Amino acid sequence: MARWSYDTSLSDIQSTILGLITNKMGEHVMMKSVINMDYDEYQVICSKLRTMSRVEECEKYCISTIAAWVASNTFGREQFFYDGVLAVYRRFPQHYHSYIMEFFTSAFYNYQIDTMGVEFKNSASIRKVIQAHGDEYFY
Repeated sequence: MARWSYDTSLSDIQSTILGLITNKMGEHVMMKSVINMDYDEYQVICSKLRTMSRVEECEKYCISTIAAWVASNTFGREQFFYDGVLAVYRRFPQHYHSYIMEFFTSAFYNYQIDTMGVEFKNSASIRKVIQAHGDEYFY
């Protein structure tokens, strides 16, 4: 049974995800072992993330973005999700792009999500880590 419906706010979804991650802190968190999302939940969170229109929302919901991005691997939708994330971020002026990179870097660091030793230099490096989390999503 899905934890979220289309009536669930992105803020409530984020709270659930943060609660799950917080329970695993103190170790190198692997998203696959924390967020076991079914396809309906994935669809709900993706629909909510597509509505982001401000940089502040991207920062606030970075953890939800990471969780959905990892789940996208499971459902064979990673390329589609990646393209969607880039489309949202490209709506912002270029000078915000470094801030957005910092959101992801900070989220991984603050919640002790395993980066597998990859230094985040650009979206490709973040994608590499996301894919590594997704490849082991259900293992």
